[in-house]
Amino acid sequence: MKILSWNVNGLNHQEKRIHVKELVRQFKPDLICLQETKMEVINRRIVQGLGVQGVWDFSFVGSSGASGGILVTWNENVWRLQDVWRGRFSLSVVLKKEDHLMWMFSGVYGPVLREEKNLLWEELEKVRDFWSIPWCIGGDFNEVKEVGERMGCARSNSHIKAFAEFIAKFELIDISMSGAYFTWARGSSKSRLDRFLVSSEWLGMAPESFSRALVHSVSDHCPLLLDPRLESWGPPPFRFEMAWFQFPKMEIGELVVLM
Repeated sequence: MKILSWNVNGLNHQEKRIHVKELVRQFKPDLICLQETKMEVINRRIVQGLGVQGVWDFSFVGSSGASGGILVTWNENVWRLQDVWRGRFSLSVVLKKEDHLMWMFSGVYGPVLREEKNLLWEELEKVRDFWSIPWCIGGDFNEVKEVGERMGCARSNSHIKAFAEFIAKFELIDISMSGAYFTWARGSSKSRLDRFLVSSEWLGMAPESFSRALVHSVSDHCPLLLDPRLESWGPPPFRFEMAWFQFPKMEIGELVVLM
């Protein structure tokens, strides 16, 4: 389950869609979360125009005019939608693979206004209270969790503390990131506003997960790729090996499952 997350800063621009399409071609994600789409309505034609292959389902939070907006789209051949919850600053989808366990992805585009910062944490708390399943949160939080993640711009220690407290309350794990330290830059100002947070249950299914900040040229945010490397979304399939017939006294009870 590769997840691509990016504050695209305007999916309504053709050059942004072309860049997303190239990222999809290169990294082949199974789920895509785009923030700040600046689009009030998103349809299937727009999703298919992102270069996805096969049948993809999607959900979105429309922008308010030319501000905000979240799109989450996923490969329906891999994951089927079980439930969806839309907030002002987040979009959560519950997905299921065949008969295996369910998990939840929450795409976020955090509020810019200081007086609205806590509304994102309240939205996510409501979602978590309703769905106690493996959880992954990704997107542009528009906040840092410690002072060193911001350089050359103003910061509010109370909002940093609130973010850190949210992470601690739900025992979330901040997935390590390579490729860059800061995910947003404008002039001499830099911040790590974008990231993936996961629950221990989610990490248990993909214990070697890591994220990468990808090269970008058309937004002031880096695209991020969450790569699980090894996954365990259910019991391993049984595979019979013809070589077993080389053992003449082998009984059925001696068969083993090969990982």
